[in-house]
Amino acid sequence: MSHARKALQLTVWGILVVSFAWASTPAQAQAYKRLMKVGYYARKATEAGKAKHWDEAIKYYKRILEIRPFEGGTYYNLACSYALNGQKQEALEALDNSIRYGWDDPEWLKKDSDLDSLESDARFAKLLKSAE
Repeated sequence: MSHARKALQLTVWGILVVSFAWASTPAQAQAYKRLMKVGYYARKATEAGKAKHWDEAIKYYKRILEIRPFEGGTYYNLACSYALNGQKQEALEALDNSIRYGWDDPEWLKKDSDLDSLESDARFAKLLKSAE
């Protein structure tokens, strides 16, 4: 999960830096405010994950997706949190969404121990194939 989290954090911080530079209109200021919330929720989700508080991590990933609903990396982290929390069905659904919205690293999917609980499920194999 650290690979995806790091990518998400770098993306969020990059967007925040650029957003700050151009947030001169009310609409731009509002967009900047949403991005600040995403950054906050990403930090909180990462902290919760490090502490193995999966319910809390799930809550923050869902909040990110309310603001940015097409983030493959966020869905991936959500899938990992669900899997680690023993919520297999939800994990598979989130993983499917992560692939649908751009997460396309099947090699990482195969070796990510966060998803070990899903490997015996035929749906996981199908998702791996769709990520290729």
